[in-house]
Amino acid sequence: MQYDGLRFSAAKHGDHNELDDFVQGKGQYTSDINVEGQLHACFVRSTHASAFIKEINRRIHTGIPVLAFPQVRYVGEAIALVIATDEKTAQLAAEQIEISLDVQTGAISLKIALALCFSAIRKSYAV
Repeated sequence: MQYDGLRFSAAKHGDHNELDDFVQGKGQYTSDINVEGQLHACFVRSTHASAFIKEINRRIHTGIPVLAFPQVRYVGEAIALVIATDEKTAQLAAEQIEISLDVQTGAISLKIALALCFSAIRKSYAV
């Protein structure tokens, strides 16, 4: 295997034969790999640009661990993480989670953020 500083590959520079398996549908992706005891994760993402998590409720008690982050900083940010023994269970459990948010005013530009004197995105970054 050759290491060129940017990638690991058995192919030499300019050789694209490694792509043949993927083009022909025979390639192996990380999602194709399954090992005994493997866990799967599914994220719950925010639909708000700025918010604080007040409470997290699950409709069903599955015993599946849920990790939640206290603050939303942008739309699409992962705010909760569900871990399960298979992908389907993780996705179903993530769909069952109910999150109560204290939605804050979001800044859509630096100019607005400065005008409104927004605090640091993370409290640890405050000056």
